[in-house]
Amino acid sequence: MDKAKTKSLIIKIVISLVILVAAILTVHFINKKIKDNSKSKSDGVITVIVIDVNEIEVSHEDLSFSKDDTLWDILLDFYGDTLVYEENELYGIKLLGICNINTDFVNSYLALYVNDGYSNYGISSIPLEDGMVLKIIETTLK
Repeated sequence: MDKAKTKSLIIKIVISLVILVAAILTVHFINKKIKDNSKSKSDGVITVIVIDVNEIEVSHEDLSFSKDDTLWDILLDFYGDTLVYEENELYGIKLLGICNINTDFVNSYLALYVNDGYSNYGISSIPLEDGMVLKIIETTLK
């Protein structure tokens, strides 16, 4: 083989290898993107039920969460503008209103139940668990 043919063959091999590597990397990154999208916010699901003083279910939502989320993050993301609350450095967040239910913490408050048991924690301290049911129930102080 003469030099020109050898050089041409080497160039063809190098170009073929570059195209092959580019194709493999493209397939790899497309598969990674598909996997990442299917996993987003899929570490668990909680059910949030809001009940007013007349025992009427005002909201019933299944909300997905990721391992880095907190319950408060999820509530802020979903209920956003309907939340009324006070923040306290010592005690955390005091939930005063949600879904147009407003309490004053004197005559009424929002009781928190996790899996049908009265929560011993405030809204900012309740740990997330997949399948958890959070009931937020307007309760009068009489």
